[in-house]
Amino acid sequence: MDGWVTLPRRIVKKEVWADPMAFRLYMLLLTQARYSDVTYCGRTLERGQYLRSYTKLQEDLRYKDGRQWKDVPKAKIHRTVKRLVEWNLITVEVTQDGTLFTVIDYEGCQKRNVKQKRNTSETVVKPKESRWNHRLNQNQSPYGF
Repeated sequence: MDGWVTLPRRIVKKEVWADPMAFRLYMLLLTQARYSDVTYCGRTLERGQYLRSYTKLQEDLRYKDGRQWKDVPKAKIHRTVKRLVEWNLITVEVTQDGTLFTVIDYEGCQKRNVKQKRNTSETVVKPKESRWNHRLNQNQSPYGF
């Protein structure tokens, strides 16, 4: 999935910042959450929602320790999800298709940026060309050789 997400600066003052596992999981949910509404398996996933099983989350959170890949235990993922819910960062709903994670305040964090058209009639003032830039533009050394 391409694109980007914005991260509020206040995140460093939240409890999630002090818990590496919670921060990783929150970042995973934030980056994988739908950025627009979509219908999937007969269910409408809204902006800020992510449908995933705990087994797939375990695969997503796999990490490398030295030369080995390690899985995060499912029990630890469940405890971490519970903490994220307690911290009011996400909500969780168990469905037949998997667990539906909703990032709370997704709209506030991920405001859609509407590019404003700039006035192109402004006059651009070109800076005075210095001797250095003049020689560089003519592929000459600024030192005269």
